[in-house]
Amino acid sequence: MTLLWITFATGFGLGLAIAMPVGPIGLLCIQQSLARGFGGGVAAGAGVALADATYAAIAAFGLTAATAFLVSVQMPLRVAGLAAMLWLAWRIWREAATPKHMAAAPGSGAATTAQMYVLTLANPMTILTFLALFVGAGVGLAGGYEYSAALTVGTFAGSFAWWVVLCGAVGAIRERLTDESLVWINRASAVIIAAFALWIGLELIT
Repeated sequence: MTLLWITFATGFGLGLAIAMPVGPIGLLCIQQSLARGFGGGVAAGAGVALADATYAAIAAFGLTAATAFLVSVQMPLRVAGLAAMLWLAWRIWREAATPKHMAAAPGSGAATTAQMYVLTLANPMTILTFLALFVGAGVGLAGGYEYSAALTVGTFAGSFAWWVVLCGAVGAIRERLTDESLVWINRASAVIIAAFALWIGLELIT
């Protein structure tokens, strides 16, 4: 295995490590899988993976000016992300009673991907996380653009693979649930997402 493939594999592992912890973004992907099936969950996961890859690229290619700018505006970005999460929680609650066979609206995949991409980008501190992980891994940052590209692509692949597996599992469970069960699960998801948003809001003002 060449060093380039090793770098890709390292990025894949780092993408998995970033994606696997369940937070508000992960919960939103799970909720999309429950509400819209496997396709809806994967569309949401694709947005998260693209955002992870964007931040990975900024860290891997050493774009210090972009990093400094995004970190400097992290407060308004987080406030915008918080507001978007509250809006999503309200929308999930409102649409909770939609039967599962009607939930997957045509053309909603691209919009879901874009929405999750923007929401994930609302945490610019992710750049610093990737930078720390890349430095710890000891590859790619000083090996030329091809290694930075391999880290970035590997990060996307690892993150996206996690969402495909997770959404596939949730989608399989969804087929066994009744519409009434989905109503309560979606409403519980809405409450938890709103609670996450309020917790983030408290952290911002303390």
